[in-house]
Amino acid sequence: MIEQRRSLRDCFVKVIFFLNRLVLLAVLTLVIKPLPVAYANGPIPFSENFDTFTGDGFDTNPVAGQLDSDLWRVTGFSDGDGTFGGIHTTGDWARGPSSGGVGTGGVYAFDVGSGNIILGAQSGGTDFTPGDIVLRLQNNTGSTVTQLNVSYDLWYLNDRPRANLLNLSYSFDDVTYTPIPALDFTTPEPADALPVWQSASRSTTLTGLNIASGASFYLKWTGDDVSGAGARDEYGLDNVQVAVPVGDSSPTVATATPTSGALNVPVNANITLNFSEDVTVTNPWFTLNCTVSGGHTVAVSGGPQTYTLNPDTDFSNSETCTATILAAQVADQDGSPDNMAADYVFSFTTVAPPATWIINEIHADPDALAGDANGDGLINTDDDEFLEIINNTGTSADISGWTLSDNIGVRHTFPAGTELPNRCAVVVFGGGTPTGLFGDALVQSTGSLGLNNGGEAPS
Repeated sequence: MIEQRRSLRDCFVKVIFFLNRLVLLAVLTLVIKPLPVAYANGPIPFSENFDTFTGDGFDTNPVAGQLDSDLWRVTGFSDGDGTFGGIHTTGDWARGPSSGGVGTGGVYAFDVGSGNIILGAQSGGTDFTPGDIVLRLQNNTGSTVTQLNVSYDLWYLNDRPRANLLNLSYSFDDVTYTPIPALDFTTPEPADALPVWQSASRSTTLTGLNIASGASFYLKWTGDDVSGAGARDEYGLDNVQVAVPVGDSSPTVATATPTSGALNVPVNANITLNFSEDVTVTNPWFTLNCTVSGGHTVAVSGGPQTYTLNPDTDFSNSETCTATILAAQVADQDGSPDNMAADYVFSFTTVAPPATWIINEIHADPDALAGDANGDGLINTDDDEFLEIINNTGTSADISGWTLSDNIGVRHTFPAGTELPNRCAVVVFGGGTPTGLFGDALVQSTGSLGLNNGGEAPS
């Protein structure tokens, strides 16, 4: 309580899950060849960052600012479903550029900061709820492809009280799709007080594939409502990359929850890590340190691909925590063990304490011989009684005319002009002439608080 009083007295992304530069339905020619056959220039990956997209729609012969409809297909809008090879350059398919804060459903080229453009979507009542973004790839390597590395970035602007998902699945025929739960993503339901664009990275290695030479392969991002009400967040895709692995690759952290940069994380949150493949972890394989609560030990469950870390003690409010996954202590389980190429570091910030008024301390039984809590030089068990109340509402408050009561009745009325700044305290004594600083609190006294040593319910 003393430490609390000291600190307080200082007075303190239609789900544009539009593959943000994602490679929407692209008839990608993967000129890649799995070992032992190799091209002279090595594997050639498919990559799209949407830097030239301006939200001007989709066309089979795209001009500047458009995406190729032979590659991308977007469905689920009130203006209809897009088609491969179709012309969709008006209405929902072409809402243009924006930095966010839009209300009309459709496809946008969102600038998420510093000129970084993503393929984004704004969902609405009949737009992208649900909806799909599909990327079509074609294997022209001359060999059967059995594995693919897939990675992309998700961007979202958490400015609305809705949670929306953007989940990836894959298909060999564009009819039956296989979900990839480890890559699932949902925007937070509560809107941020000061929303800014945030990102989450996703990556995985798809194994057990059988994509014959010349056959198509489809990646589909599906968006929909999850919870909440009202308007929806903007979100989208960026930096989509697809490539055939060359040899055994090192494991990576495919997803981490909370995501890096996440805000308003509950103080009792667990940490979930999903690796790109099955791994063996050797203690100590992570560190978890926070700016207020310090270092944390955790209980580890799960494996061998997805692990959950349950901190032994909760986090503190309004602190930043940083988790580091130590590369040297994490190795894959296929073939010769490979360690992660580098440490994986991510940080998140916990939720602020609830806005409220706090009765921080009650002194109902002063010492009859060595009391003098009010500092006036006189020991008086009535005068030296006190209550301390803290304003933790987030704003300064005029409490003139407010009253302090117990089971008997009103014991104190705050006089006119009583202004209590946020995160500051007021101390009310039973009487006397309070003398001293009292931690720079506002100090008042009353005729008698009349506090009992038990059974009190001050309000």
